[in-house]
Amino acid sequence: MFKKNIIPTMARKKKALGEVKTCQELITCVFGLGEYDLQVYRLLLDRGELRAVTVGELIGKDRSTAYRILQRLVHCGLCEKEKRYLPDGGYYHVYSAIPIDKVKLRTRECVDRWYKGVLEQLNRIEEIVEL
Repeated sequence: MFKKNIIPTMARKKKALGEVKTCQELITCVFGLGEYDLQVYRLLLDRGELRAVTVGELIGKDRSTAYRILQRLVHCGLCEKEKRYLPDGGYYHVYSAIPIDKVKLRTRECVDRWYKGVLEQLNRIEEIVEL
């Protein structure tokens, strides 16, 4: 017998791809993001390059939380991290958002890969279901 909801979730998403109804839900589902992750992405789009400490101040979280959010955004390809050097030695990182047109393309590619995989498995359904 089949489970009621057979559409798998993607990565660590809260919703199954088949349950997505808004653009925000699509982005969070495809990239495995949470509410603050998306908030920080929008902040980077609006403000440009920011340091983790500044992001933390703007969202009301400590620097370590902001850093983890930024790392997730970098990991899923929605944000870039760049090292900047200080004149007297040392360095810091700045983060910037990937333009929305590139996010749209990456989202499309991810959904297309998922869809292709679902079709491939559907074509092999006889292997797991007794008819």
